[in-house]
Amino acid sequence: MFSTRIIERKQAKLEEKLGISLHRYEVGEVEDRAEHLKALLTEDSKLLRPLRPAELEFINNENLLCGIDFPYWCSRYCHIQYDGGGFGLMRDWDSQRIMMDRIAKIEERDWDKKERGETSSGIRVMVHKARQLGLTAKSRALVMHGLMFSQHINSMSASIDDDKILELYNRDKDVYDNLPWWMKPEIGFDVKAEHLQFAKLNTRSLYQQA
Repeated sequence: MFSTRIIERKQAKLEEKLGISLHRYEVGEVEDRAEHLKALLTEDSKLLRPLRPAELEFINNENLLCGIDFPYWCSRYCHIQYDGGGFGLMRDWDSQRIMMDRIAKIEERDWDKKERGETSSGIRVMVHKARQLGLTAKSRALVMHGLMFSQHINSMSASIDDDKILELYNRDKDVYDNLPWWMKPEIGFDVKAEHLQFAKLNTRSLYQQA
């Protein structure tokens, strides 16, 4: 879901299995369609009318594509607080692209090992980073994407003090709270700066001091 080569192979398998063709919408069109769908909800989160076939097709397309394509999801649905003020979609910095390119190469290595019948160690990255490189924000996006588009996943996020743990939790909630309603998994437990769980997916994130 990080390497272009792997994403293309996953997409081809998914399209063959479901008999569909997935489409990548530009950012502006995604925003327009998301606003249109948001306007169909009442204040108590009920639909004003049944969704039309084209609307259902778009929702299905986006949920399927985002599940196998992290860059697509991150550039169209992942909202963050900007350093220096402001709020909006994540905009990749060079430092973030360097990290993601490395992760993509590891994914390709592991995919090739799996196809050869060899044991794969998974994607394990230790980032000795300087400040203000945007890598914490990108890491939170990676964690949230994994929790929302996978099943039976456990995550632990730790920091040195309570304030920084709260900061990690708040970043994650920013991502979740600003997703369109049709992409949000149902929350089972949500304890501020302690525990976030998506019930039907059986995925959870623990926040701890360490």
